[in-house]
Amino acid sequence: MFPVERNPDGGSRDLSEQIQQVLLKAKGIEVVYRRGRQTTRAVRGVSLELGIGESVGLVGESGCGKTSLAKALMLLVPTQAGDLWLGSQPVDPQDHRAVRRYRRSVQMVFQDPHGSLNPRLTSGAAVAEVLTVVRGMARRQALQEAVSLLEQVGIDSALAGRYPHELSGGQRQRVGLARALAVGPQALLADEPVSALDVSIQAQILNLIRRFQMERKLSLLFISHDLAVVGYMCQRVMVMYAGEIVEEGPVDRVYEQPAHPYTRLLLEAVPDLDRPLVRGIHDRETELLHPPQEGCLFYPRCPFREEQCRREHPEPVPLAGGRSSRCFLAEELAGLGRDETPLTWKEPVE
Repeated sequence: MFPVERNPDGGSRDLSEQIQQVLLKAKGIEVVYRRGRQTTRAVRGVSLELGIGESVGLVGESGCGKTSLAKALMLLVPTQAGDLWLGSQPVDPQDHRAVRRYRRSVQMVFQDPHGSLNPRLTSGAAVAEVLTVVRGMARRQALQEAVSLLEQVGIDSALAGRYPHELSGGQRQRVGLARALAVGPQALLADEPVSALDVSIQAQILNLIRRFQMERKLSLLFISHDLAVVGYMCQRVMVMYAGEIVEEGPVDRVYEQPAHPYTRLLLEAVPDLDRPLVRGIHDRETELLHPPQEGCLFYPRCPFREEQCRREHPEPVPLAGGRSSRCFLAEELAGLGRDETPLTWKEPVE
C-alpha cells in the first residue's frame, strides 16, 4: 500500500466540512467515437458533481471510458450530449472565451508524462509558456516563477534547462503537475498520473498531488484502476463500466459493502494476504467495448444476473449514506459485507 500523507494537523482525510458548494457539475455527458462503420459509445449519459475541496475517485477497467470522460470534462473531445457547469455558470464549448476561462479553473494531469510535454521546450520553458500565455507575465518574470514552481514540485532549478527526454518519468510528471498548477486552478483532473511510473516513484507523486490539494483546497477528480490508491486519495468513489457509472458513494462504505456486482468483483480481484482467495472478475474485453444493446450492460459477465437483467436496463437506485447503485439487487447487496456472497454464482455468458 502507498504511504500517502494525511492532513498536516493529523486529522483524517475527510474534507466534508470544507465542501460548501459544487465547483464542477456535469449532466448527461455522451461521447461517441466513429471509425468507418464502427461506432463506440465511450461515455453513456454520465452525470457528476465535484465539490470545492473534494476528492473523488473514478475507477474501472482499462477501456471503460474513464479517460474519455476526463477529456470531455476538459473539452478536449466533442460530446454528443450533456451540459457542463463551473459553479453556477454553464460552460458553452462553442464560446472560446468561456472555454479559456474554464480551463484556467480546471486543469488536467495526463497519464503519459512524456507525451504531454512539448519535446522542443525545456522544463522551465514549458511552465513559463503557461504563465506567459494564460497569466500574461513578461518572459523574464515567467521564467523566474516557473523555476519556483518546479522547485515546489521537487525539481531542482538546475534541471529547468533540460528537455523532457533528459528527465526521468517521475521528473516529467512533476513538470506536468507544475504546469497544471501554474494557472492557479480550482480543480485538477488527474488521469492515472502514476500508472506509467516505477512503483518507487508512485508514492512520491501521490503525496505531492495530495499535499497541493490540501494546501490549495483544490477539487480533485482522481482517475485510476487501482482501488487501493483511490481508497487513500479520495473521499468519494465512482465506479465506471462500459461508459456508465454503475455505483458511487463514500469510499469506505462502497469498499466495505459494495452494492453492485461489478464493484464487488473488482474488490475481490485485489490481492490481499489477510483475505482468502476468491473469484475475481473475468477478463472479457468484448463485453466491455461492445456491451448488450438492451438490458444491463454488465449482464454477460455478472455472476448474479437474473432474467430481468437481460430485458431491462437498471436505473440508479438511491441507497442510505449518499450512495447509489445501478443494479436490481442494489438494496440486497448493500446490506451485505464485502465477503458475503449468498447469491448463486453464474459463469459468464459465452
